[in-house]
Amino acid sequence: MKNQENALKEVKTLLKKHSISYLRKAFGQKFLIDFSILERQIILADITGKDKVLEIGAGLGTLTRKLAEKAGKVYTFESDKKLAHALEKEVSVFPNVEVIPEDAVKSPFPPFNKCVSNLPYNISSPIMFKLLKHDFEHAVLMLQKEFAERLVSKPGSKDYSRLTVLASLKTKIEIAQIVPKTAFYPVPKVDSVLAVINPIRSPFEKDLEERLEDLLRVLFSRKSRKVRKVLRSFLNKKIQDKAFTKKIVSKLPYAEERIKFLQPIQFINITKTLIRLLEEVGIGWEDVFSGTKT
Repeated sequence: MKNQENALKEVKTLLKKHSISYLRKAFGQKFLIDFSILERQIILADITGKDKVLEIGAGLGTLTRKLAEKAGKVYTFESDKKLAHALEKEVSVFPNVEVIPEDAVKSPFPPFNKCVSNLPYNISSPIMFKLLKHDFEHAVLMLQKEFAERLVSKPGSKDYSRLTVLASLKTKIEIAQIVPKTAFYPVPKVDSVLAVINPIRSPFEKDLEERLEDLLRVLFSRKSRKVRKVLRSFLNKKIQDKAFTKKIVSKLPYAEERIKFLQPIQFINITKTLIRLLEEVGIGWEDVFSGTKT
């Protein structure tokens, strides 16, 4: 507890030093004040001098400095301009740190092989979608507990989502530690977790992955309904031939299953079959799904 009190004092001193009198809780701005958890993150990430580490939401650089002591290179995003300016000053003694004062959701990621971050709550979902598109060795992320539970949820649960499907097909996720809300300043309303994310061999090619994502957007817009009903409604709007779309959908696997109960691998089977059926009649995937991308 004494160490946490000292850490809180250090954070408040830094905020005062850089004349930062605001913290936008709605945007997930918070500072970890339990330094034992920082040490745990470094151990879980197994950082060495060969690693190029990506950090997102660096704040005042508490984690950044720990990473810089171990890694060959640290790329750290901080979108709040005032915090980014303060961060640059605080980590200026580390020549291996590059501060990127941009929005990590919108800006391209630099080359990295590990990601270690205390993610702001408000960007956890888009960052996870983006991270899954990159090749990396592993990631150690501080996530909101409810969001982490969504990532590892099972078919049929209320938290089961298209992100769950993609994450389970491309990674193995383990909850390494629950982090109480009292470990942060300001104190958030919810607990967090340390999640370790390890990529696994992907069961699909890049083109198929993109088409799977298109299909998941459509299906999970009505995940409690049957595959047949959701796809027929969608295809009728795009192709405008009800007899044809009925025939197409009738040939799909799992057409009578409810979307929320399907296993991740079953979505791949549906995608492959739909690609083949559309190609057989000369309809391009993009002609149908171009408007679904977000």
